[in-house]
Amino acid sequence: MLDVGSGSGYLVAVFHHLVSSEGKPGTVIGIEHIPELVEFSVENLKKDGLGKALQDKQIEIIVGDGRQGKRAKT
Repeated sequence: MLDVGSGSGYLVAVFHHLVSSEGKPGTVIGIEHIPELVEFSVENLKKDGLGKALQDKQIEIIVGDGRQGKRAKT
């Protein structure tokens, strides 16, 4: 599932719970063009107990422009 404009990470967390079931994790990617909001999202997801999902790449928050469909150059 894709969340364009991830902001605080709230919808990414909700989507993760919606697409995952016990023993069968789903994948959610959030894209946000403001780097500080990406950091904010990641910290919020960790506080919500989703650090392992981030580590296992079940959730990924990236800096990029969803309107252009690509990652920002780093």
